[in-house]
Amino acid sequence: MIYPATSTVLSGATNTNTACIGHTSLPTDATVYGQVRDFVNP
Repeated sequence: MIYPATSTVLSGATNTNTACIGHTSLPTDATVYGQVRDFVNP
């Protein structure tokens, strides 16, 4: 867990929030997969 969440903001980058899930679910969560796919391939 990263706390506070603002500590992950990168200056000069596009910071985008995803659905709120557990860290270990990131590779297998269909909602997050769709969000990343749509972000990479607009």
